[in-house]
Parts: sequence; structure tokens; C-alpha cells
Amino acid sequence: MKYEDTVLPIMRKTREMLLSNWGKAKAVNQKTDSAWSVVTQLDIDVETFVMSELARIHPDIEFVGEERG
Repeated sequence: MKYEDTVLPIMRKTREMLLSNWGKAKAVNQKTDSAWSVVTQLDIDVETFVMSELARIHPDIEFVGEERG
């Protein structure tokens, strides 16, 4: 299994998700009082997508994300 055939397509799709929503993401949560701790639905969607896609190609992978842990 090659990186170019497995992980790279996931990262390319992630890039598409992010770029197509540039400047449009709405905050759904805030971790602290800091303006930098905003969580958007896009943050959650991207993290969920990456986690599920990596688990699909590597079922034994452990994933720790910023938004969901």
C-alpha cells in the first residue's frame, strides 16, 4: 500500500473541503474564552472525514483529533 494511493487522496479531498468553505465556516462551539478557540462545523466535518478514511485503509490506526479527542 503506497502513500500516494492511500493517504494522499484523503489529504486532497480534505483540501477541497477546506478551500471550498474558505471564509464561510460558521462557529458552532468555543473551547475557551479566547477568540482563537472557535470550533466550526467544518472543523468537525474535516476531522471526522480524515478519521474515518484513515480507519478505512488502516483499521488498526489510532487517531487523536483536536476537536473530538
